[in-house]
Amino acid sequence: MNERFLPLLSLAFLSCMMISRPLRAALHSFNDTLKVNLATSKIDWKGTKMFGAGKHEGEVPLLNGYVIVKKNTLIGGRFTIDMKNLTVTDIPKTDPIPIRNLNTHLKSKDFFDVQTFPTASLILDKIKQSGKDSLDISAHLTMRGVTQSIQFKVSKNATRYTAHFIIDRFRWNVGYTGSWADRTLVDKDIDLKITIATN
Repeated sequence: MNERFLPLLSLAFLSCMMISRPLRAALHSFNDTLKVNLATSKIDWKGTKMFGAGKHEGEVPLLNGYVIVKKNTLIGGRFTIDMKNLTVTDIPKTDPIPIRNLNTHLKSKDFFDVQTFPTASLILDKIKQSGKDSLDISAHLTMRGVTQSIQFKVSKNATRYTAHFIIDRFRWNVGYTGSWADRTLVDKDIDLKITIATN
């Protein structure tokens, strides 16, 4: 190699090294948007009736979603919930008629009205670290065209996030609109356990 080019190559190498440091810092500050793994993410629900005398449980799948991570810390996210595919899981599969009847009732205008509102959404607004692997979340949940703010805690394990909280269904107009007896036959609280896994 011509010795005249050696100083130039050295200068170019040093220049690249000097530029790479701020570039690395800038790249490190970027946010990562991670898609939700739909196969391993879900929402488990539980509802009770007659002041806890009876209950039903089931699942609701996610239609799509993503989380936003910065420096391995959750800073945001948005999830679309597939209300049309809500299912009941606590009735044996050997009893298809009760399963069908309850599914139909829950999807009707009496409850989630999935023909009019086929999806619900959850948007994470404010996130505060409350422990090594725990977060305090402020979010907005939209169901039946009604958006309400909610707060809950999230636990993180690797790329999986879990939350467990209770909502008052009447805040989203979910339930009978008839007499007081009709409205109180099913308890107002819905117990939700959310599992979000990323790819």
